[in-house]
Amino acid sequence: MTDASYVDWCDKVRGELIDSGAFLTVSDTGAKLQWIDHVAEVMVQANTCGACGAELTMGHKFCGNCGALISSAQSEKRDAAVWGLRLVGEDGSDGPLFEVSDKETSLGRRSTSVQLDDASVSPRHATISWEGQGLVLQDVGSTNGTYLRVRDKAMLSPGDVFHVGEQFLRFDEPPELPHLDGTTRPEFGGTPPRAWKFRLTQLLLDETSGSVHCSLRSTMTIGRVDCDVSFPHDVYLTAEHCRIERKEYSYHLVDMKSRNGTFIRLKGPALLDEGELFLVGRQLLRVEAL
Repeated sequence: MTDASYVDWCDKVRGELIDSGAFLTVSDTGAKLQWIDHVAEVMVQANTCGACGAELTMGHKFCGNCGALISSAQSEKRDAAVWGLRLVGEDGSDGPLFEVSDKETSLGRRSTSVQLDDASVSPRHATISWEGQGLVLQDVGSTNGTYLRVRDKAMLSPGDVFHVGEQFLRFDEPPELPHLDGTTRPEFGGTPPRAWKFRLTQLLLDETSGSVHCSLRSTMTIGRVDCDVSFPHDVYLTAEHCRIERKEYSYHLVDMKSRNGTFIRLKGPALLDEGELFLVGRQLLRVEAL
């Protein structure tokens, strides 16, 4: 497949996704277009021969152009084969395996396809469904949120919450300071604000704010010891667990190959792949191809 035909195919799939009304639940236009692009690319790659790049015929085990064997991973994505969710124990051991429906699988504490007996899980917490040929995870208004593990890095927006070790941290950028022109009544006096780049606020169990960390630089490291923000008593944190960094006009949350992972709270649908890990309340689940 030539580069031009590949681009044309991606554009065709994007158009079909938009016409189908996919991701109408995403309110942010930029996020919606980003997800449509991502799903379109995955769908195209899943239907492309890894050896020669030719388009694959649905259901065939070999490429019609070069004769190469179609990989099992491609077959599973293209043919919507059975997927499962593996509950992972606190010690990392494998727990029960739940089969994913080819329509929609609901997760929650009761009256759902996958029932998780945990007080941190809402009665109906999240859903997994097929969008095109992709497996999509979405929170459905749960109290404690659904968190997806960051494989490498994830873009941060003001108000985003992420989970490391036992810590829940909210990312915020500085508010605009009021301009005092002599006619505006000054606010109550206090410590003058400094020109910080961003701040992290620790979220406590009673939904109040804990410690607040303002960064005067464009980067911040987070971990158990010797970091810009350290939590020395959190045994689930790696020494240097993750960092926040600014790249051009956006901030990113970067996992530093931590032992227990870095998780970010979902604000919209997330495309899942084999091996993906996510948190529903305190319950950790892994996506498996059966």
